[in-house]
Amino acid sequence: MNILLLAKKFSSNFFIFSDNAIRWSSYYGHTDVVKLLLADGRVDPTANNNMAIRMSSLHGQTDVVRLLLADGRADPTTSNNWAILLSSSNGYTGVVQLFLADGRADPTADDNYTIHQSSRNGHIEVVKLLLEDGRADPTADDNYAIKISSEKGHADVGQLLLQDPRVKR
Repeated sequence: MNILLLAKKFSSNFFIFSDNAIRWSSYYGHTDVVKLLLADGRVDPTANNNMAIRMSSLHGQTDVVRLLLADGRADPTTSNNWAILLSSSNGYTGVVQLFLADGRADPTADDNYTIHQSSRNGHIEVVKLLLEDGRADPTADDNYAIKISSEKGHADVGQLLLQDPRVKR
């Protein structure tokens, strides 16, 4: 990879290659490759609608997400905040924590999908993060998060949600 990036002359296919390289290295969590690609400058981490941050989020690649956010070019809000929505749904606590700390991603997107799906799937640590952040609403959509966590047998999640002061008793 270093040799390829050091090349002074490259064809127009380099950009196609580099967009795929950042996407797939992000997907598989190859942080060293992602670092090299980001440092090169010719590689666009926003290519294909910010696919690099979306793929790393989908697969829980916390270190890659951290690199992409620190670089500043990747946008975690693309595709209606897809990155935080799917990392919440899949229970990737570290990734969700990074997005919440970064502040750009919106955990209320798509009618509070983050808290709905993390509750549905029993990801209590993600639910805790979302409640502590304060933006996701456990009462959205007629208390769906509470209802679905109960329906799916996640009593611990349901109890946590019921403790939130926004829930009316």
